[in-house]
Amino acid sequence: MRRLLVTAAFAAVLVLLPLVLTPFHQDLATRIVILALLAMSLDLIYGYAGMISLGHAAFFGAGGYTVGMLMVDGGVTNFWIGMAISVLVASVVAAVVGFVALRTRGIYFILVTFAMGQMIYSLAQQWDVLQTSGAEAVVGIAPPEVAPLVIRWTSLNMYYFTLVVSAVAALVLYLLVSSRYGLVLRGIRENQQRMSALGYNTWLYQYSAFIAAGAIAGVAGVLFAYYSGIMAPANVGIAQSGLIVLMIIIGGIGRLWGGVIGAVVVELAGFFADQYAPDHKNLVLGVLFVIALVVLRGIAITRRKRASRRREEEVARVQS
Repeated sequence: MRRLLVTAAFAAVLVLLPLVLTPFHQDLATRIVILALLAMSLDLIYGYAGMISLGHAAFFGAGGYTVGMLMVDGGVTNFWIGMAISVLVASVVAAVVGFVALRTRGIYFILVTFAMGQMIYSLAQQWDVLQTSGAEAVVGIAPPEVAPLVIRWTSLNMYYFTLVVSAVAALVLYLLVSSRYGLVLRGIRENQQRMSALGYNTWLYQYSAFIAAGAIAGVAGVLFAYYSGIMAPANVGIAQSGLIVLMIIIGGIGRLWGGVIGAVVVELAGFFADQYAPDHKNLVLGVLFVIALVVLRGIAITRRKRASRRREEEVARVQS
């Protein structure tokens, strides 16, 4: 009951708060919703499957660039067609990257995802096909046609459109992690060898989770392209991937809603840094990252102490 009330209150804030915001702040809220979905998609593989990726923004960019090129060069303005093709492309990119990366583990997995992400970043920066109007970006992306609805696009309508699509994608993620599939992923995260000994194809579970996370990141990329009207190499690079990881660490690893909390904190920190200390934005985010790591380590130590205390109490109970 308490969780239901908290969820209802959170949903009410998401729906009602933009009504009292200015168009500028409504745009900021839209950006936060998009990045929250992106962080949640990474948490599927980071928090639940134990795979730390530094190239996740590549799938975000794959979705955004695809829908942008479809609209600017192909004249495809239909939301459903653009979304379907873009998510498919993001899934294929994730399948290729995941197939290579999952041949490694630990720090090597991180390095491979970083390298593959930087390859896609370089492709976006240098390939003329992914550039329009003489700029190193895809520009001129307009809000889509969402048949059969007729939407007059304003900042508020874009926010609600983004919120609805993100909520559906977040529901898909929630159903995944709440199912038996999610339990297996958590088991693999804790002890992959034991899960493999129990008969689970751990590689296939991790690979499918990697593709699913890439697909949801592609959804976020499509929404970002519609919202911003531009897709640039900066949206694909290591800086973007690092911010996503920071969001998860701040919000809580292995909790989908942690991505929402992290996105709010990071984006608001960046917003206020732009307003009051534009020359020190990276410093502000760096300090935030360090604080998040310290807090996370403190939480981990506390949990280990509690677990150790419980084990000692159980042993004492058995001996008595």
